[in-house]
Amino acid sequence: MQRLQPQLKTQLENWLEIQLLETIVHEPESNPFAVRYSDYARLSEDEKREFHEKIYMENYDWIESELDRRKAEGMIVINGHVVKSSSTLNKIPSKPQLERLGKKKGLVPFLFVRNIPIEESKATEPQHITSWSRVSINDFYPTVE
Repeated sequence: MQRLQPQLKTQLENWLEIQLLETIVHEPESNPFAVRYSDYARLSEDEKREFHEKIYMENYDWIESELDRRKAEGMIVINGHVVKSSSTLNKIPSKPQLERLGKKKGLVPFLFVRNIPIEESKATEPQHITSWSRVSINDFYPTVE
């Protein structure tokens, strides 16, 4: 029995993950998120970016409502299901992590992050132009010079 415990645990975790993924979250007429990773991997970087933008624009309302509902700054969607969300951008997976997830699941993991509004100055005099000040490596805030 001791030898079977790790195998049973793994099988139970896999079963639970499948059960969670089967919760219907997004059901468009044809699921745009059901994209085989092997097909996606063959695209050029430009084609991948265009494809991702198309999916984002076509599903903008649903994506934004899911981010709002989860109080998330980012989320990963696979096959129309939100499989992970985060309230901070610090926990967003890297490109290699997303690639590993896509290979493991066999489907494209779409990463969506909340739009960040960009402040733009409407000042007419150069001394009032808004610029960005660095707080840390990936953190900036607008300032008036």
